[in-house]
Amino acid sequence: RIKDLPYGAATTEQRQMLDLYVPAPLEDCPDAKLIVIIHGGSFEGGNKNQIKGWGYHFAQKGFYVALINYRLYATAHAQVSNLMLSNFLFVGDKHCAKLNGINFNDGVYKIDKSWYFAVQDSRAAMSYIQRNLEDRGKTLSKVYVIGESAGGISALGMALGQQEDFNSFNPSLESKYGSIDSRITARPAEPKSIDAVVSISGGLINPKNFLSGNDSLPILFLHGGNDRVVPICEDECYGMERRLNGPLRIREIVDSNHLPMKLEMHFWAGEGHHLLDKYDEVSDIIMEHFREGRGPESIENGLYLYPSYALMYNCAIVSIKDEIWQNRRFVSDNFKKNGISVYPNPNEGTFTLDLPEMLGKYVNIQIYDAQGRQVFAESMTIRKTQIHIKAGKLSPGMYQVLIRQEGGLTEKIRIVVK
Repeated sequence: RIKDLPYGAATTEQRQMLDLYVPAPLEDCPDAKLIVIIHGGSFEGGNKNQIKGWGYHFAQKGFYVALINYRLYATAHAQVSNLMLSNFLFVGDKHCAKLNGINFNDGVYKIDKSWYFAVQDSRAAMSYIQRNLEDRGKTLSKVYVIGESAGGISALGMALGQQEDFNSFNPSLESKYGSIDSRITARPAEPKSIDAVVSISGGLINPKNFLSGNDSLPILFLHGGNDRVVPICEDECYGMERRLNGPLRIREIVDSNHLPMKLEMHFWAGEGHHLLDKYDEVSDIIMEHFREGRGPESIENGLYLYPSYALMYNCAIVSIKDEIWQNRRFVSDNFKKNGISVYPNPNEGTFTLDLPEMLGKYVNIQIYDAQGRQVFAESMTIRKTQIHIKAGKLSPGMYQVLIRQEGGLTEKIRIVVK
């Protein structure tokens, strides 16, 4: 372990230092495989020491591992550092803060600036490591980025965000704080691209600005099934200026735009935002993909629930079916909106749709599973308000029903098959 290497221009800046863990003996590792790990802490706290166990763990498996510090929110907005990020990123029970009204003295949103700083620093740290390895005769063959919570948000922004993406997200960022590469002090001869990203309890802000047809990055999502900080689906509170989207919402965008990305998702029933007692399992899943003889190509589109009998219900993962009825927080307006309702829900693939607003209209009804595969389709003219759907034998889980009308108008409603 080599501690406190200054990757930034200011060698005294504690938030721009990293620890490097190296496999030994070094002569056995001519082709360097690098894992960059970005800590969490809501962009307000945390540091590289909280994840040093992973530094040793992955180095013992033959990886170079960099744990990085990055500039936090207090650096971005020192004058209001007493305000908690959770006030703006996560609000419960529909009590949503209007982010349009949250500007500070330089006119930049708090989350925009904090995230941009973290991405700048992460890119600078990776460049610094690559240059130093090259100077020692090592060639980077693979680069993996792992982030937890805010680190997961930063890892996805670092891997998916080009300068033009951040400019479309907030045009002020580059003009005020420089480009995403402006913090790089040691440029390698040929910058190495990221081969895969692991997001632990993380998501992506405003995916529409950052996902494009050129993205083919494999991403491994590991998430608590009942995470209320970064919900696995989009939180409908964020229909305003900034929207933090979880893995299933990202998957929906990727599928609907036919992007060539592989998204593998692992959800643990009943687990919240921090998977502290699941880190052995998390490490095993990561290592299974990145160990010798495997690599990012082993990440496949798929969704895995733990334990094996868990169900997906209204964007939460529950391990016992009775929990659906005992815990009403799993029920939301997703199951009755725009005059559409469905019952029974959960069901076994046979259910009734109540469509009072669509009498006389021609519609196409499609059902998709959690992996985006179509499992049912039927077109009809609505002759009565209630229609019965028999989708056949479906595997347990969450499904999305799309009701497409003439003219392109589409309504969505979720069902659960038990």
